[in-house]
Amino acid sequence: MAKAAGTLAYLSRELDILLKVRELCLKEQEFLRRDDLTGIKETVKAQEELLKELATLEKERRLWEEAREAKAQEEGVLELRQKMEACARDIKEINETNMLLIRQSLAYAKKIMGLLSRYLNGRPAILDEQR
Repeated sequence: MAKAAGTLAYLSRELDILLKVRELCLKEQEFLRRDDLTGIKETVKAQEELLKELATLEKERRLWEEAREAKAQEEGVLELRQKMEACARDIKEINETNMLLIRQSLAYAKKIMGLLSRYLNGRPAILDEQR
């Protein structure tokens, strides 16, 4: 049972990180909707840091389990794994929506740039002179 308790502790910490990543993905989505580039940059950086922490924690957990030949069949472990899987699915769905928003913003920016470049290419030369 002590083996499962250690695994539970690792999985609980991993789930906490996944929940934080999920919240950051939702914040990123809001920043995308508001075209808040600073907010987007900050949330993406925070997500990257959390995901690095998660990867390190998962490696530690796997090494711990291997060293103790821990069985992942305990009820609490399975329950935590299910919660983690559900959270990971949520993150995937949120990120798919975020990608759609990014693509829409990019398409809009390209359209505006196309309109502006036509205008700028057709303007009188006098507008190019600096005063």
